[in-house]
Amino acid sequence: MKYLSIASKKWLYYSLVLFGAMLFLWQYSMQAQANDGLARFVFLDVGQGDSILIITSDNRRILVDGGPTTDLANDLGPWLNPLAPSIDMMLLSHGHDDHVTGFIDILRRYPVGQVFYSGAVEFYAPAYRAWLGILKDIGMRPKM
Repeated sequence: MKYLSIASKKWLYYSLVLFGAMLFLWQYSMQAQANDGLARFVFLDVGQGDSILIITSDNRRILVDGGPTTDLANDLGPWLNPLAPSIDMMLLSHGHDDHVTGFIDILRRYPVGQVFYSGAVEFYAPAYRAWLGILKDIGMRPKM
């Protein structure tokens, strides 16, 4: 910083202060929006199949089914906490590929608190077997 002119140092200082203030206001607005006491149900467009993100009134994220592609991990970004993206609970209705495939990248990309499934499974579905393998690799067991 000794080679910067005084005007450059002032500009840098004010820019950093402005950036910090904007970051604070953005985080405050995210918390205010998330803590309004209402639950949110986000129906994600995953093509054939379903995927629903439930954001509870206490800001927990529950993901129901993953859809047929691995695009879900990208689609969730705007709905997760930008500072600590995670899923609190993952629920699988059944093990068909059009419900479980999207969960594969979710488990690779985000921390997941708990995993539940209905017990209605298709043991021969390749995505279901891959999902079980990833759960085993990260030391999680799905609960019924």
